[in-house]
Amino acid sequence: MKHRLLLFALVAVAAATSAQVAVVTRAAEAYKDFKYSGTRLLNINEAGIEGKENNVFLFSKAAKGSRPDTLYLQRYTKEKDQWSVKADTALVHDGVIINWDARKGFFDGDQDGSVDAYFVYSLADTGLQQQSVHLLLSKNTSFYSISASASDRYQKTTYSGNFKTLPEAIRKRLQEAWEQLDKE
Repeated sequence: MKHRLLLFALVAVAAATSAQVAVVTRAAEAYKDFKYSGTRLLNINEAGIEGKENNVFLFSKAAKGSRPDTLYLQRYTKEKDQWSVKADTALVHDGVIINWDARKGFFDGDQDGSVDAYFVYSLADTGLQQQSVHLLLSKNTSFYSISASASDRYQKTTYSGNFKTLPEAIRKRLQEAWEQLDKE
């Protein structure tokens, strides 16, 4: 009985902390006024914390067939009823960059009132043979990453130089997501 109560309490705490972030799905037309860096829009994710922060994450790519392939991520944040780019990055690869749209997460790991959002993508050669897998975290105005290579069967994990500066709760959550990810 004690174990069940403890399990229930842990589930309730986990639900309460993750319930703060709301993810909204709208038709792409709802974002027609957002400017994106690429020539084609891949996907849009909207996530916010009620009364604190609203974000739109836009993924776009360079023109089809462009070399090197370029994937853009822009984080728009609404401040004083105006949307502006809070953070953006461009990922460049000689082969093909594949955005794993179904592999992502939104949370507030350090309870600072700002959405922590991670997305997974892979790099492939021009024949679409996967070369590596990457988890990219957008936190405030910065990006952090975790990566592994197909050359060693995804055994060695590497972290961006700034990864250690993340709060422990966020690092732990990302590492759990990374360990559960089927990288092949």
